[in-house]
Amino acid sequence: MYKDYFSLFKLKPQFSINMQILEQNYIALQSNYHPDLFSLKLEKKLALDNIAEINKAYQVLKSYIKRAEYLLQIKGITTSKNDINHIVEEIFKIQESSNIDIQSQILLSTKAMEDAFAIEDFYEAAKQVMRLKYLNKIQEDRSII
Repeated sequence: MYKDYFSLFKLKPQFSINMQILEQNYIALQSNYHPDLFSLKLEKKLALDNIAEINKAYQVLKSYIKRAEYLLQIKGITTSKNDINHIVEEIFKIQESSNIDIQSQILLSTKAMEDAFAIEDFYEAAKQVMRLKYLNKIQEDRSII
């Protein structure tokens, strides 16, 4: 059906995507594969499977963190154990920061990630994605309390 989530929605495999085109192509795919369009049981099942995959792909591409992780995955980029340890140490220090400091760190990491993707520095992008996941988790945990 498609090579990757980006090609499914007729997008270039890059971090910065046109969200309007993503939305338009999502609606078109939903219309083309809607199970009610098919009469045979097997066709309906295949349509349901396709819709499930379309929905999954859409959710990934719609979220900037999931999109970044997916893009790194299809490019075969992983983070080294040394980088992981360094980021975890940094996050432990940041956990004591105020909510405003955490939000500032999220904004800085988001910008650094976007810049890294723009110049195709995928290893730096991977580090920033990991950092953002930790920072977002800290922020989420604080909002629950």
